[in-house]
Amino acid sequence: MVEVTLDRINVKNFLTQRFLDPTCGSASFLLALIRKIKIQATDDGWGDLEVLKHIINNVWGFDLNPLAVQTARVNILIAISDLLDNNKGTDIEIPILLADAVYSPARNPKKDELIVSYKIGSEVADLEILLPSELAFDRSRLDSVFLLMDNLVSKSTQWRETEKKINTKKINYIQ
Repeated sequence: MVEVTLDRINVKNFLTQRFLDPTCGSASFLLALIRKIKIQATDDGWGDLEVLKHIINNVWGFDLNPLAVQTARVNILIAISDLLDNNKGTDIEIPILLADAVYSPARNPKKDELIVSYKIGSEVADLEILLPSELAFDRSRLDSVFLLMDNLVSKSTQWRETEKKINTKKINYIQ
């Protein structure tokens, strides 16, 4: 079923795509993606460290069940163990997070909320994302903030510069 589904997404080059399984369970789809990425990367002459970094940065999973998250992390670790073995001392975090992919911020009818909170858990940190309500409930503005932030993070832009650029875009939500 996994292979049939992956064939139907009609991706020719798995090295140019980013993947997220929002309900990853034990990571069956992600493991199949990792296999495809490793094969294409080897065929293209990539080194093990380059493949490892690409997988860690581009193959992500979320799940609501803590046991599924741990199982997926172990399965991913096994799938990339050869890459890690050839790059001893490389510091990574397995990109499987404890998160509710279906959750969407909603107003609390009992009070006037100025801030909406969303939690995402990982091995390194439990993140609490706080968003101003007027941003959280304006999908186009929220998307534009996230696109801008993704671009800036990809360029390793420091926080102070990121804050300036977000506020310069007339979004003005960073306090």
